[in-house]
Parts: sequence; C-alpha cells; structure tokens
Amino acid sequence: MATRRTSEKPKYQVVDGKLHAQTPEGEIILPLRFKTKLIRAARDIKNGQGDELDQFFYIIDALGDFDTLAVIDELDFVEETTPLVMEFFKAFGEQQRATTGESRASSN
Repeated sequence: MATRRTSEKPKYQVVDGKLHAQTPEGEIILPLRFKTKLIRAARDIKNGQGDELDQFFYIIDALGDFDTLAVIDELDFVEETTPLVMEFFKAFGEQQRATTGESRASSN
C-alpha cells in the first residue's frame, strides 16, 4: 500500500474509505473501515489507559500490511507520524459520523 509518487497531491485525502497520506517516504494508504472486533480491541487499549498512538499501531499491526508499516517506521515521529495519527483518527471519526447520518436518513 505504500508507493512513491512525484505528482503534487494534498498531504491528506480520503478516497473510497481510505486515508491517502503523502509523506517523504512515499504515499501511505490506510483503510478507515474495519471489522467490529478490531475496533473493540482498540477501544480496550484506550480503556486500559492507552492513547491514540497505541490504538493506531494496534490497528495497523492487526491489518498486517508490512509494507505500510515499514514506511511509517521511517517517518520522523514528531513531524510526520504524530500528524498522520491525528489525521487518521479525524478521518475515521468523520467517516463514522457520515455513515451514521446516512443510516438515520435512510431509516426515516
């Protein structure tokens, strides 16, 4: 899921339920839809006093995309990884709100 691109793209963009992030190491594509069991486990991490960073790496590790993990591992933690994690959860939350809104509208 990680590829090098030279064309100018937005730093972060959601396309078809995936967050596309442009990094110095190449493009990272992260899914924003998961099985419920993965979300439940991530929630348990937070309840056990873990933070969003712990949840993020749990989710990415569970997806088993080792190419993307290798790219993330090479990012500068403060300048690139932390903003990526924040953008991931922002996009995830926006998608959940949009999906919930669609469900409510269709049930009326």
